[in-house]
Amino acid sequence: MRFCALSEARAGKVPLVSSMFTFTNAITIAALLLFSACSEDAPAQDASDAGCEGGLACATWLEDYEREIVYKLAGGMPIADGVTIAQRFTAEQREIVRVYLETELQLHDLSPERHNYGTGTNIFATLPATTATTATVLVGAHFDSIETSPAAADNGTGTALVLAAARYFADQPERSWNYLFVFFDEEETGLIGSQAFADKIRTEQLDVRAVHNIDLVSWDEDGDGAVELWSPDPGLQALYEQVGEERGVIVQSVEFGSSDHASFIGINLPTVGVSEEFVSGDANPHYHTPEDTAEKVDYAYMKRISELAFEVLSIGPAAAGS
Repeated sequence: MRFCALSEARAGKVPLVSSMFTFTNAITIAALLLFSACSEDAPAQDASDAGCEGGLACATWLEDYEREIVYKLAGGMPIADGVTIAQRFTAEQREIVRVYLETELQLHDLSPERHNYGTGTNIFATLPATTATTATVLVGAHFDSIETSPAAADNGTGTALVLAAARYFADQPERSWNYLFVFFDEEETGLIGSQAFADKIRTEQLDVRAVHNIDLVSWDEDGDGAVELWSPDPGLQALYEQVGEERGVIVQSVEFGSSDHASFIGINLPTVGVSEEFVSGDANPHYHTPEDTAEKVDYAYMKRISELAFEVLSIGPAAAGS
């Protein structure tokens, strides 16, 4: 049985804002999410993708899928039947999100795992290469929020982009390296989840060749479509600039260390943070406020940055550290 979280959006319905759900038992909620199976008549893939052989032209689902995820994560629509969360701050709320992430990864034929490090739990899944290699590219985002915000932009958008990347690359017929999709816990309380995962990489000597951390891809008030790279490895910076030039996307780099990419720079991995112009002045004004809601996200901009990231990730780690 393939588990799924088929929403009203996928069924062609307009997402509605649901009333707050009061829960008494997180385990019961988790079971509800895990065992909600797809209906028999649910399509396995978008009809427009049928017969498509891979590449961005096939990802006609991208903008709608990312919008759906952000709405679910930020309380704009139920994350499961009868379950709506206003934040992703408490232990119970974060557990609901973990089960949702696991369910979505399973929908894309991935096998999610839990990385429990004591105070929190990261979710990760590996998509293997179609050739024999240990080389791995990590794509990550934090899924937690502060206490007072629905956190659509920060970081529902990054979480949605990573889930979309998992769906996209799972559909590709050829992959020259492994992809490691990671959803970090407790970023907002001190990069705790990503630091724990960096320790895991170092301890287990995983062959991670590049790290791409996505945090805030929601806002483009001046309409220039620019992407900001945080403290990028020179090789990864060059790769984003190359693909950005080809795709007509402005790429600018800044030094900034207050996100999960800093944890991997700390263990000397080629790393880049990918964001809207947070440091450069065109940032979401609703960041870390109760107004950071799903309807305020610029999904066309998010799709544009997602396509840039997918193209870079398709090229892989070859330029890292150059």
